[in-house]
Amino acid sequence: MHLGRHEPELVQCVENNREQLERLPTALVSVTLSEAGAIRYTQYNILVRLMLRSIAKCVGAATDTSRDYVYTDGLDPDHFVEEIAAEIAASCAAGPVIPPTAPALS
Repeated sequence: MHLGRHEPELVQCVENNREQLERLPTALVSVTLSEAGAIRYTQYNILVRLMLRSIAKCVGAATDTSRDYVYTDGLDPDHFVEEIAAEIAASCAAGPVIPPTAPALS
């Protein structure tokens, strides 16, 4: 994601392949420039801090560079990925979801 939006090519790919994606266990995991839901100003050099502060100001996020901010509200990305992986493994164990002759995603 960049400035709160997905890249246009990603959006187009999902729109073009919606029907196929809906037949599969699917998840879109986005990582933002703010490190998956956090702005860690105190861990960056001055140049990166100033750049992130400028981006944060544009999108209405916190701009006090003397502290860090976490926006995930308890979201655990590792747990989320583990759950999705378990669902995919269970689906694969049950047999193929799409026949081998299915067209590739565009």
